[in-house]
Amino acid sequence: MLSSMNDPIHTGKTILAFDTALTGCNVALMTAEGDDYSEQVETQRDQAKLLVPMTQDILKRAELTYQDIDLIVVTNGPGSFTGLRLGLATARALALALDCPVIGINSFDFVRAHYQKNGIRDPLLVVLETKRQDFYVQAYDGSGQPQGDPVATSAANIAEYYDLLAYKIGGDCIERVVADVGLDNLSVLGNIMQPDPILLCYLALSRPLPEAGERPEPLYLRGADVSLPKNLPRQLER
Repeated sequence: MLSSMNDPIHTGKTILAFDTALTGCNVALMTAEGDDYSEQVETQRDQAKLLVPMTQDILKRAELTYQDIDLIVVTNGPGSFTGLRLGLATARALALALDCPVIGINSFDFVRAHYQKNGIRDPLLVVLETKRQDFYVQAYDGSGQPQGDPVATSAANIAEYYDLLAYKIGGDCIERVVADVGLDNLSVLGNIMQPDPILLCYLALSRPLPEAGERPEPLYLRGADVSLPKNLPRQLER
């Protein structure tokens, strides 16, 4: 059982959850009666085409409609810029239409919940792919509580600032981080590309509801890549 399940405050609610920040398109539903449904598609580009149809399919399987949803949960990053914005925009639109709250769960907590579900109770370092030379990193203690703030940093900084032998290392880019860090005897877990989205429902059970009208903001750990033009713009003569 996830530690976040302690003292649940949203039991008896129908919860819709989805993730498009990590790999693929992942949707889950937990009904007020405690039944759960989930659906996952591995894709890098088609989340915009898949998210709403997958949501409709899950509601149909549960014999529910959008009007039965009491709470929406969405990953708010870090992750794919396009996927992250899609998930947040969809969550906000649904929340506005249905007049229901939205809870944001960061990608680190989502991945950490996967390992916790699978029995990992050790201090954990979650390392996520940035698709660039650095990594997204968040440390947790043995009870699953974050240690410090999440960062986007290099392999050299990871090796310098974390006692890596004190952690299990998990995430979605294990081979790359181990190779780049260049240390032996690291305790690594299996790569997880698409955690079960039903975990988002469980994580939300004990999270407080946001204030009325408040919506989750994206968690950006680095700025957008901007390339300056190679040639200066032409000046119009007057």
